[in-house]
Amino acid sequence: MVPSWLAHTDEEWSTPEHPARSFWAERFLPSKGPGDSGTTGTTPKPGTYFPFGGGTSMCPGRFFAKQEVLIAVAIFIWKFEVEFVEFIAMDGKKSDRGPELDIRNVGAGAVVPDRDLRVRLRRRG
Repeated sequence: MVPSWLAHTDEEWSTPEHPARSFWAERFLPSKGPGDSGTTGTTPKPGTYFPFGGGTSMCPGRFFAKQEVLIAVAIFIWKFEVEFVEFIAMDGKKSDRGPELDIRNVGAGAVVPDRDLRVRLRRRG
């Protein structure tokens, strides 16, 4: 089993605005260079981003899985309006910050966030 969490939270990914352990999806997008709006020069190096494992044990369904996720997200966006309400702690109380990784679960196969996000969904037409 490849411990991808270790590589994906390496301090090499950190920027002043986005620590490596906080969620920032643009971190793995290639930057176009100085002045690029979005990424800040954190282009992944080969062998540092591997969400489906690697080597002989690489997930054989990875291409199908990617297509399934894209279709599910497209249908969700098509059918619902999503409105941000607030961040909440795991006890249900309002939080002043967004979720971060809860490192108490490292080694359990998945690392979960330490708080959640409350949204309002409205079904479209």
